[in-house]
Amino acid sequence: MRIDLQKIVPVSFVLGAIALGINFLVLSPTNARASDYPSRQINLVVPFPAGGSADYFARAVFAKFREKTNSVVVIENKPGASGVLGAKQVIAAEPDGYTLLVTSVASANIPPNFSTPPAFDAMKDLKPITGLGTVPALLVVRPGLGIKTFAELIDYAKKNPGKLNMASSGTGTIAHLAGELLMREAGVSFTHVPYRGAPPAVTDLLGGHADVMFSDAPFFLTHIKDGKLLPLAVGTPERAPSLPDVPTTAELGFPKIVASNTYSLFATGKTPAPVVDKLSRVVLEILSDPETKKAFATQEAVPAGQTPEKFSSFVQEDRDRWVPLAKSVGVFSKK
Repeated sequence: MRIDLQKIVPVSFVLGAIALGINFLVLSPTNARASDYPSRQINLVVPFPAGGSADYFARAVFAKFREKTNSVVVIENKPGASGVLGAKQVIAAEPDGYTLLVTSVASANIPPNFSTPPAFDAMKDLKPITGLGTVPALLVVRPGLGIKTFAELIDYAKKNPGKLNMASSGTGTIAHLAGELLMREAGVSFTHVPYRGAPPAVTDLLGGHADVMFSDAPFFLTHIKDGKLLPLAVGTPERAPSLPDVPTTAELGFPKIVASNTYSLFATGKTPAPVVDKLSRVVLEILSDPETKKAFATQEAVPAGQTPEKFSSFVQEDRDRWVPLAKSVGVFSKK
């Protein structure tokens, strides 16, 4: 039997070429997106008003991101529903890494549960990339109250239940839940007044329309230096470097009152892993920069960079900690 190699080889060659072409068609778009990323404008959604912590970290980090990648980054502030509106805009975008979200982990985990079914699931509909900066929660009052210490605040609140207005940056935010944690542990009652973000809440606090607030330290630092707000306690295990005379809640006898806020970067769910990894690598490099650390220190913040895997675990741990508290105080009463 005679075998004609000239007829067999071309057929094999054609079949191999077809297979190679199919693989190329299937794989090359994703690979091209990852290798070329970013090759066009990035839209960065901040679901809170300009001037807040999320806005600060977004601008501080992505100004350097622009320098390192030669990409155009446009920041859009889209406040509403304690961060849900902006997050949903990112969730609805193409999962290509060109629409990103900077929000607090608490806002990604808790407010979505206000509706039935939940507005979204941060672990499925969003893609956790990395933390940006962590800030301690600080308890402050307006000086006009005549309250100068934590003990005086608790004493007054016990004698006047519900009389003091507690401002927050929105229902279900760390500012709200830290206040609820304070009320539960100290056995006092404030009247919660939620706002559409921290800046308007602080404005009303300064104007005397609210009395007390337990929120991110950066919101208060300038006003504390100007004597317009009085700090009573910091909700982290260590004292804040710029406020060395302000005791921690643990020092005051309330070790369970621990609160901080981690502002973080998310992408649309199903964003390709190579794009997520590229984003993570660039951001981690920025967070390790001495200039970035110095800028964060002015906000009492520390860089919170993690790999996507570790950050995803952190998001889940944060959910496990705060969601039960939110449920216990009726945050999800609409469900």
